[in-house]
Parts: sequence; C-alpha cells; structure tokens
Amino acid sequence: MAAAASDANAATFEVGDVTYVVKKKEIPAISQAGQQANCPDGTAASGGGAKVDDFSLDSEVASSAPFDDNDQGKAPDDGWIAEGNAGITNVQLTAYAVCFDSKHLKYSEDGFKGNSGERGIGTADCNGGARVIGGGVVTSSGSTEVVLSESLPLFGGVEGWAGSFNNGSTATRKATVYAICLTKHTNKITNSNVGSTAAPGRQTAIEDCYHPVGERPLLLAGGASILGGLNGEIASLFPYDDISDLNQAPDDGWRAEFNNEGVMATPTGYQNFCWRG
Repeated sequence: MAAAASDANAATFEVGDVTYVVKKKEIPAISQAGQQANCPDGTAASGGGAKVDDFSLDSEVASSAPFDDNDQGKAPDDGWIAEGNAGITNVQLTAYAVCFDSKHLKYSEDGFKGNSGERGIGTADCNGGARVIGGGVVTSSGSTEVVLSESLPLFGGVEGWAGSFNNGSTATRKATVYAICLTKHTNKITNSNVGSTAAPGRQTAIEDCYHPVGERPLLLAGGASILGGLNGEIASLFPYDDISDLNQAPDDGWRAEFNNEGVMATPTGYQNFCWRG
C-alpha cells in the first residue's frame, strides 16, 4: 500500500473512489528518462500511463508500469513509473498514476528478455479467480533503441497481462511485465476492447468509459498494442481528460498513440477498464 507523502510537484485529482496523480519531467534530446507519480496514503496503483509530448517518430514510451517504493509491503503498488525516449529535441514526459482502494488489489509479475533486433514478449497471470484490471511493462534499459510495443490484457479468457518491447539495440535487454488484479467487486468493472489499424506515421486512438444513464464510470486502467515488428511502437498510452466535463481530471477514458515506421498499415489494439462504483 502506498505510504509516500503527497508530492507538491504533482497534480492530484480526487474523483469519487479514484485518485489521479499527474507528474511531468523534461527528457533531454537523444536520451531516455523516467518519472514517477506516487499514490497517496491508503491507496494503491490500479493503472497509469506515460505520455511523450512530441509527434516525431523518434519519440516514444520505453516503460509504463506500477512500481514498489521499497516500503514494507514489497508489492508494486506505490504508484506509476513512466520512461520515455526523446528524439532530436527535448520533450516533456508525463507520468499518470491511477490510485484505488488497496484492500482488493493484488499484483503478479514475470521477467523476460528480448534479443537484439527482436521483440521480447512476456506475460503475468492473475490467479485465484481474480480479474485483471490493469498492468504494465518496465524495461529500464537506458537505451533509446528499446521501445514499448504491447501492454494489454491477455486474450482467450485468461486473466492476466501481456507485455512486449522492441529491442533495436545491440545487446539483449531485460524487462518485467505486471498484472494488476481485482479480487472483489469485479461486477463493477466495465471494459472496452477495440481493434484497429495504424497507417504509416503517427496514429491516435481514444476509447471513452461508457456512461450508462445515471452513472459516471471512472477510468481505472488501460492498455495498447501494435504489431509490425520493430516498425511498430507505442508513442504514448495514458488516461485522458475530456475537457467538456470541466473537472480537469484524467478520468474520462484511455488514449493511445502509435508510431508506424513501416510502409504498410499494421494492426493495433487498445482497451480501457472503468469503475462503476
């Protein structure tokens, strides 16, 4: 459970049962940097995201995942880490932590590798009847040639999370994939799973939380994936604010941005998880 004090340099939004923490950092040109957004006391990370403010195909996400702040619990529940790669100019990186009731969340993780010139793939499962509601992947290689390509729930009825990264560097790289699992009140979760394609260049996809009459679901987590081998990259994936609701909280849905450096359209996927509490 999160035990860090409130961060004066972060923006915090409390909306119903969910708290959103947003923290920014500049990445110097042609480098990789990370930023953490900590969840407040009594909450735990149910999801989060990473936004790289640059529409160049040279800028993208390297990691987006929950982290452990070395507290007693040892679970990666204390907030969210975002790592981004900058191209030939400085860019702004934004880390988003979505923080929820810690009593009904549990976490699993698994390490995996990606060889040079290949895409590394890993999975983490929810066990004991828990439902996956989020997840992430952390690479922390330091190389701008290591780029996130998938962070999305497993398919086929398996409750878990899949992660992959493109390794364009000359060395084998390691990564960890995390699944965030809900053990109770799973009937209050809604989710949308959308498949699409990305034409060559930069493409953006948005999926709102579905709003039944009389309800206002809140974004808990989301994911994204792109095929295309080393030509398909995740440029950003994060909870977003629909400015029409005026509350400025990133609680309305999920946004994914993709880089397709190939010459043909390639399949993409993106998914959100929303709380109907």
